[in-house]
Amino acid sequence: MNARPGRRQHLPGGGGLITVDWEPGNAPAMVTLTHEGIRHVEAEEEGTARGPA
Repeated sequence: MNARPGRRQHLPGGGGLITVDWEPGNAPAMVTLTHEGIRHVEAEEEGTARGPA
């Protein structure tokens, strides 16, 4: 994966569930759930999850 330092990246392989902010040196600074990711986690907690979009 070719991430640019200091950039935000939506990961297609993640099913649109997470966004990664990168630091210089290609180190992940923060991983954030997207709105769809939050909905997926809530559905999983309720037992109605269908998998990534």
